Amino acid sequence: LFPSCVMVALAELIVPKLTEAQVQKNADGIHAAVHTILLGGLRYSLLCAALFLALGGGLGMALYDSAEAGRYIRLFALIVPVMYLDMLADGCLKGLGEMMFCMYVNIADAGLSALMVWLLLPRWGIAAYLFTICFTEIFNFILSLRRLQKVSGLRLSPREVLSSLGAALLSGGAVWVLLKIINAGNSVPALVLSGLAGVALFALISGAAGGRRASG
Repeated sequence: LFPSCVMVALAELIVPKLTEAQVQKNADGIHAAVHTILLGGLRYSLLCAALFLALGGGLGMALYDSAEAGRYIRLFALIVPVMYLDMLADGCLKGLGEMMFCMYVNIADAGLSALMVWLLLPRWGIAAYLFTICFTEIFNFILSLRRLQKVSGLRLSPREVLSSLGAALLSGGAVWVLLKIINAGNSVPALVLSGLAGVALFALISGAAGGRRASG
């Protein structure tokens, strides 16, 4: 998916920065870099998830001429934050010399995925496959995040998480309402413009929240 390319690029770019900070034994620099990249990734992934939820139906019809595709876009939107943040967590861990840990986790992820598909797919079909994807993504992310917290001292405050979630929900809700008002259907220009409006609203809300924290 296009939005994930941003996470892949960031995960690669953060590696040399963290490696340099680790060589210099700059614990504060490591903590600041990891906090900044994870907080930015959290905001980006929540915004993407909100937009997929709001635009999923129209995108499914516009891209695939399928209402079912739209339902799957909305379903996978719920796991987008976990998937994107896991990419960043892996990049941070590699930059901090935790390549072997990442390899072990990815091997465990692959083995668990294969086992669950083998056991569950014959009985429950596509539902089992979707559950396997969600379960293993969460499993991988939890292990990576806990390790990253241990080696970097990462802490995201509940306020940061909740303010990012609130901004994403407001933006996604505004996009959904806008689509209903203009009766966009599966019009690609309307979907694109509505999505851009959601991004702009998210930036305004996040900027205002950041300004209040700075002044406080």
